[in-house]
Amino acid sequence: MSLFAPLPQTLKLETPRLPIGGAVPQPSVFPFEVVNQVDEIDLTASAVVDSIELAQRPIAAIVLSFAMLGAAAAATLANALTQCGTLLYVTDGGEVITPKWTAAEIYEYHNHFFNRIPPFQDGTAADNKEAYLDLIIPFGRPKPIVGNGLFNLVDDMVGFVPKAIPKLHYSTPADANSIDTRTMKVTTIYYDGIKPAWTKKWTDWSGITQSTTSYKEWLLPDTGRLLEVFMYQTSSKNDTLTSDAPTLKQWKITQKGHNVVTGGDVYAAPLTALLDTTPTPDDDYVYIPFVESPVDSLRFTLPLTPDTRFKTKGGVADSLSAAFSVINPANYRNV
Repeated sequence: MSLFAPLPQTLKLETPRLPIGGAVPQPSVFPFEVVNQVDEIDLTASAVVDSIELAQRPIAAIVLSFAMLGAAAAATLANALTQCGTLLYVTDGGEVITPKWTAAEIYEYHNHFFNRIPPFQDGTAADNKEAYLDLIIPFGRPKPIVGNGLFNLVDDMVGFVPKAIPKLHYSTPADANSIDTRTMKVTTIYYDGIKPAWTKKWTDWSGITQSTTSYKEWLLPDTGRLLEVFMYQTSSKNDTLTSDAPTLKQWKITQKGHNVVTGGDVYAAPLTALLDTTPTPDDDYVYIPFVESPVDSLRFTLPLTPDTRFKTKGGVADSLSAAFSVINPANYRNV
């Protein structure tokens, strides 16, 4: 059963310029292009491991639109996130340039990056009732104060400029008893007419067991500028805030042995996320953006050196996973 109406492969938009001094508005083409690389992918009842080849052009964002049917039990958001992706990530040639996300991790990153949650009719997708979930992989600066417009995804300063043929990789499990008949639409937003000066690349998730008495550390890339830190802690403050033993207790950044950023104590982040079942960011995730769009330039991003280390101390000795986004000047020789 098809849950998506066919869409044109390429959609270009035009808008009139605002009149200045009584001038007649003139049509102007937006400096980006929306391309439906694959209109609809049937995820089948079995487990799926596959990839989609994208164009070797600068990319602003990738929008993943999932449609599904509730099965015998009413589908919850947790069911949808489990069934929509055990792995979702992007490569540039053979190089992985995003974390190997789960759908749940992209959902939480989306919460922090845009300061809003992707909607889902939680608990209402009864047997054979349609449900939808949109997840976004953005390549710009964090945008917590912009509106809901689709084209706010485009950052004229930071994007993803591929050096080779990029691919979106996806893995989904077999149908469960809560959701079936899943499809995924992939919409890629390319730059067209403008070129972001910086290209963004993530490190993959890396987990370290924390110590309550000394700092553990991640060695960051040698070059570029640090844009974001995204972390997952095994233990967070509990629902009543009576526990003071989260995995992440303190953090700082050093270069050549000297402190350059000291974060001090980390409190429940955010305190509003007291229950995993509420539609708010999960406080197991901690997000540190160094700039925000459109209010900040890149001067507040941290220049990296060959000995830049992100250091953390735990409130309890369990695992903390971290991924870091770094931007470098874009190279258009191969694009």
